[in-house]
Amino acid sequence: MANKVVIGAAALGISVYKANEYYQEQLVEREQEERQQLEQDKRETYYQHMVERERKHGGKRSRKGGGAVSDHIIEQAFQAAVFSHMDDILFALLLEIGEKGIRYRHRHKI
Repeated sequence: MANKVVIGAAALGISVYKANEYYQEQLVEREQEERQQLEQDKRETYYQHMVERERKHGGKRSRKGGGAVSDHIIEQAFQAAVFSHMDDILFALLLEIGEKGIRYRHRHKI
């Protein structure tokens, strides 16, 4: 009889634990969705601001035929590509410095 009580209590404890874990996962997913929605709203607001700013300045177009919004987006993409390339170069340099440092340390028994 005691085994049934112990098994029942263990099953109840596991059920409560699993329900709590599921609830925590749902909270995390909901927070992620809210952050994504907030980020999307920020992007839309920024885009609307840029369109409004372009309209206020008379809708002037650059010599390439794009507006201020497209010029800004192109500039951001260019900067992201440059920074990504710089990160790759710096990482390669760090690896090279690390390898040379290891060789130097072994040679000079530091």
